[in-house]
Amino acid sequence: MRVIETIRRWRATAMPLSDQLSVAGELAAGWADVLRLRTDDAWVHIESAHDRSRNAGLLHTHAHLLRVVGWGLRRRPGALVRELPLVVMAAPAAHVRRAAGLGPDQEGGVGLLATWRMRARG
Repeated sequence: MRVIETIRRWRATAMPLSDQLSVAGELAAGWADVLRLRTDDAWVHIESAHDRSRNAGLLHTHAHLLRVVGWGLRRRPGALVRELPLVVMAAPAAHVRRAAGLGPDQEGGVGLLATWRMRARG
């Protein structure tokens, strides 16, 4: 893949500032509900922020971190353990998604990251 095409895809899939601010507001509302121990109310904000932040690395990492806390509050240790590696991989996966030209509503992420890394090695 040529560098110019990657840059074009990267710019085309950038998350608009208004969407970033909206997702940041969802994350703040999620944290506020978590701190009040209102798990069900928080989960609505957490899932919304997670789904909308797929192409914004730091926001997506923040959403996965909030999901870890949410799973802990829901007393779901298995889900919490499965979520931990996603906290670390969220930002690189978001960058690979953007370089591949995927929009926030399209599927692909960590699996795409693994495929990309295998191609780089072999």
